[in-house]
Amino acid sequence: MTYSASIYFLGQYRPAYFQDTSMKGLKTKMRQAINNLDRDTWEWFAWRIDEAFKRVNARNCSGVSIEHGCRGLSIAKRPHDPWLDNVIADLPAFPHLNYPTIG
Repeated sequence: MTYSASIYFLGQYRPAYFQDTSMKGLKTKMRQAINNLDRDTWEWFAWRIDEAFKRVNARNCSGVSIEHGCRGLSIAKRPHDPWLDNVIADLPAFPHLNYPTIG
């Protein structure tokens, strides 16, 4: 099975998309992406990444989204859907977020 996730900024910055064949690998990729963020932003995302993975690992859950203000994240038990990729391609990168390459 393929799993996907995103870290997003509700139109202010380009979202970061992640994909892996395991939930553990997906979580690792998300944690690596936030490594260089300032402490407050890192803490916000780190706590919510952990919380989202706890929720999505429930037997009857296929996806989770957590957001507040203009930032959020989502995790889903499905591959990344590229339908929005062209629309967001020109948005600026979020400062110090390590964007992965999906392919």
